[in-house]
Amino acid sequence: MSAVAYTGETILITAEGIGTKLTSVVLSSIGKDHPLPIVRKTPPFTFSLAIPRDVTPGMYPLRAMASTESGNGLNSNVLWIDVERRDQPVSIRTGRETYTVNSNSYGPVTVYGTYEDGSTADLTGSTQTSYIPEDSSMVRIQAYGVIRPLGKPGTTYVDIRVGDKSLRVKVIVETD
Repeated sequence: MSAVAYTGETILITAEGIGTKLTSVVLSSIGKDHPLPIVRKTPPFTFSLAIPRDVTPGMYPLRAMASTESGNGLNSNVLWIDVERRDQPVSIRTGRETYTVNSNSYGPVTVYGTYEDGSTADLTGSTQTSYIPEDSSMVRIQAYGVIRPLGKPGTTYVDIRVGDKSLRVKVIVETD
């Protein structure tokens, strides 16, 4: 299960027991950038969660742990919060123009966006960032822009897109 939240906004999360009465709820872990856990010891178990303006866009796990009237503990399924900015970058760039990889060294591509207000954000893990290899028999792009060589040496390119912005990086796949 997932939901989208935008930087600088507040979301409300309500925990309810289905068929059982809850006596306390702990909301935990939306990543290193957010101060959790939050504890509620009386109903209603509604949490107001402010998403910081400067949090790194990407997927963050959220989980509730509860105590029931009978003293049992319950854990919720993980709710994935897709944190994004509402505005689109005016430009994007990567840490390097060329990446060299082999079977022992994977190369993460870090993508940065610059916004109209001059701020920058790491967009590597944003769900709005896509990585498209020119030759998918040479490399596969894993989560967070990690370039994984598939064994075929040579040179290829990876197109990176965020909204209507795009760029291309060169990837050299070496043999061991």
